[in-house]
Amino acid sequence: MKSSLAKLVGYSCLAFTLTAGCSSAEETFVTTIKLFPSPKEILSTLGATAHWRAQGSAVGTDNLGSIENGPSISPVLLKECGIRSFWQGSYERGPRSVSVQIFEMGDSSGAYSLYTIQVQPGGHPETTGDQASSTDNDLWLWQANLVVHIQDQKSSGKANAQLLEIARAVSTLIRQHAELPNLVKRLPFHNQVSGSSRYAVGPQGFSNLKIPLETSKLGLEMGAEVSMAKYQFPTTEGQLLLLSYPTPQLARKFYTNMKDAHSLLLNPSPTSTIVSKRSGPLIAVLFGTLSEAEAKTLLQAIQYTANLTWDEMPPGVEMAAYLLRVKQSIMLTGALLLITFGVGVVFGLIRVAAKRWLPISIFDRPEVVELTQLRLWERSAPPPTGPPSK
Repeated sequence: MKSSLAKLVGYSCLAFTLTAGCSSAEETFVTTIKLFPSPKEILSTLGATAHWRAQGSAVGTDNLGSIENGPSISPVLLKECGIRSFWQGSYERGPRSVSVQIFEMGDSSGAYSLYTIQVQPGGHPETTGDQASSTDNDLWLWQANLVVHIQDQKSSGKANAQLLEIARAVSTLIRQHAELPNLVKRLPFHNQVSGSSRYAVGPQGFSNLKIPLETSKLGLEMGAEVSMAKYQFPTTEGQLLLLSYPTPQLARKFYTNMKDAHSLLLNPSPTSTIVSKRSGPLIAVLFGTLSEAEAKTLLQAIQYTANLTWDEMPPGVEMAAYLLRVKQSIMLTGALLLITFGVGVVFGLIRVAAKRWLPISIFDRPEVVELTQLRLWERSAPPPTGPPSK
């Protein structure tokens, strides 16, 4: 008996151990899905995929002040664009040596703003990433929420092909893509100079765009976004500035400061033309040497249509839903009453059929029938009225 009990306990312990082992094994196979590699992983993988040899390990941090030879961009601008981290690495192939810097931003809008501010006006657009522009010695790439800067460290003036090769390798590693900010999409596409669109998410970015307008009258510190593009007509040209404010009330407030349109220009000339228009929370400012007809054509394309989202049920719909719930409750109650009545009728018929056709008594047997009777029809004797007997 004792040996049987010992075997039973041993088998139970073995089964418990196997079950725990299976459970722990299942926990070790938990995986985390990543949308794209981190900047550190991109730089580490780049040395093995682009035929370039890494010079040391990639360095980076979310504290820009702790990196030696960090980015030459203003920390105020990086903070305004929503920077999360900065990483950089160096690579060489033969006599060529390049540096790759990756700016990880909080969202794609901040990344696009940083990209458009850093791109050189005379850059050559490249077909890689979401957008890219290159010169002889450096290349800027925007993709998803990352901005990549690839630079020829020797400034040889002939590194464009090598920079583009690395840019395409980086773009392949990122894998994710993003769309243009909505404010940039609102710029008219007709007659727009290719590669001239710019975007800023605050006053610091606007000042870096070097637009010849008086910044103090625009209210950029109130959370306004800015997009800008150049437009070319057969004999004239101009720049269209589009500002988006958080509310139409703020746009109306600052639009009153722009009624004297010529006071917005920092260095106005006799041939300068400047007109403005407000549509909802949008304000368009057009300046340059455009004619009145050309300016009107561009400004007519700026239209704002509000998209309302109703998060409460309208009164009529709410009443209809209430009546529908009442109807459903009445139907459910009626169905329950019908079921109860039907069960009662069936039970009564079964009792009658059993008493009539079954030879034995099932429901009304004397030993199971117990009735409590008050017998109110029987008269009791009246209580005596005389004195009590001794």
